[in-house]
Order: sequence, then structure tokens, then C-alpha cells
Amino acid sequence: MLFVQVWKDVDGVLTSDPRIVSNTIPVTELTYEEATELAFFGAQVLHPLAMQPAIRSQAMDVRVKNSYNRQASGTIISKARDMSCSLVTSIVLKNNVTLVDIVSSRMLGQFGFLANVFDVFRSQQVSVDVVASSEVSISLSLDPKKSWSDGEVGEELNHLIFELEKISSVRVRSGMAILSLICNVERTSEILLRTFKVLLEEGINVSMMSQGASKVNISLVVDGDEGQRAVRALHKEFFEGPQSCLPSASSNGNGATAQAASRR
Repeated sequence: MLFVQVWKDVDGVLTSDPRIVSNTIPVTELTYEEATELAFFGAQVLHPLAMQPAIRSQAMDVRVKNSYNRQASGTIISKARDMSCSLVTSIVLKNNVTLVDIVSSRMLGQFGFLANVFDVFRSQQVSVDVVASSEVSISLSLDPKKSWSDGEVGEELNHLIFELEKISSVRVRSGMAILSLICNVERTSEILLRTFKVLLEEGINVSMMSQGASKVNISLVVDGDEGQRAVRALHKEFFEGPQSCLPSASSNGNGATAQAASRR
């Protein structure tokens, strides 16, 4: 088996950002898709493009190791893994997100309305992160700094709103955060039940939710001031306590048990 070894300053990919959660746990195994979603939504261990050679090969593992702690087993990223005992793998936070709500009764039963909306974003060269839609509305998030420099954000965002208002009503909320649960979406009902219970107890409102076509990611948009508190509360719920599922032990090649104790 071919593999690429990546040396970092942490013990592999972690269950969350150690700057937010003090007691994160290394994740022993990830799939290409899980690692890509983690990188895109804020994990600092891997760049979103770093997985592309492995994905193209479909036969190459990526091993993330700690150059300051060589004995740590690290994380193995491969094409597939056993998901039977996996619930939530990691929780990441992406800050400074802008949420755009687009509402128009003309969406109802009309052909091409979504194409018109996204054509505005294409013409303005704006990349969209997360999308959710209903019969008469679309909510989407974007990271202004990916498209514009700091000095351009205000003016360019106003121009984007102006163009969108030609076809719909628009509401914009800045200073939001995307909370992404990298998880086994085949167990979505259990994950969402526990997630919304925790957020209700914390008094944190979810402005938007998206699962989309991804089989490994559920994204929630919350107020940016509440993002870190939400991450800590959810990490406690899913990773700090007894496991509800104990997988059979197997070696990942470095002597580490496949399926970390973080899967709960």
C-alpha cells in the first residue's frame, strides 16, 4: 500500500480545535471525504487541496504524525473505513461567515430561479460554502475574505445584495459561524437529537442547517459569539464520557486501535 506521511505539531487529526477544547482526542482513522470536509470547514492540520493526490489515486493512505511526539500513533486517512461504530468523528468551527437569506414567491414552481440566483454569485465571483433551500427561499453562507480583501468586503457585499434584490428579497447577517459535525449521517436522527438537546440547554439558536449530499457532514450556522461555546458543549456530549459502542480491536499498522475511543 502506498502512503504519504505528513508531519505536524499535533498527534494527528483531533476531535476538535485544541485552542477551543482543552481535552481533544486524536482520531485514529478517517476517510478521504471526512478529511476533505474537515479541512474545508476549518481544521488546520490539512489544507483542503492536500487530499487531492490521494483521492485521485484511490489507493494511497495519508498518515498524519506528530514530529514532536513520534510515538503517537497519529491518524491514517484512507479511501474507506469501518463506520459501524462511528457517530461523531470531529467538530470544527469556521468563523467570520456571512449568512444570506434570499426569499421570493417567484421561486414557487418556476424553472431556472436557482440558476438565476447562482448566476449572480458567479458573475460576482463569490464562492458559496453551505446551502439550504425551501419552496420560496434559499439560505446560504459565504466567507467574504475568500472572495475579497478586507478593504473591499463592505462595498462588494453591498453590490452583491443590490444584484440579488433585482430578483428577490435579501437579508444579510454577518459575524456568523459554521459549526460542522463530521459524522456518520446514517445515524442523523440520533446525532441531531443529541445536538439540538445540547444547544437548547445552552440557549444557542441555529440559524441554518445543511446536510446536503455529503455523507459525512452536518453543518449548523450559529451566531459567531456563541460558536466556541457550542463546540465545547457538543464535544462534551459526544466525546467526554462512556462509549455506547465498543468496536472490535484492530491494528492500523502503527499499533493503534482502529476506531478511537472518541467515537461515542
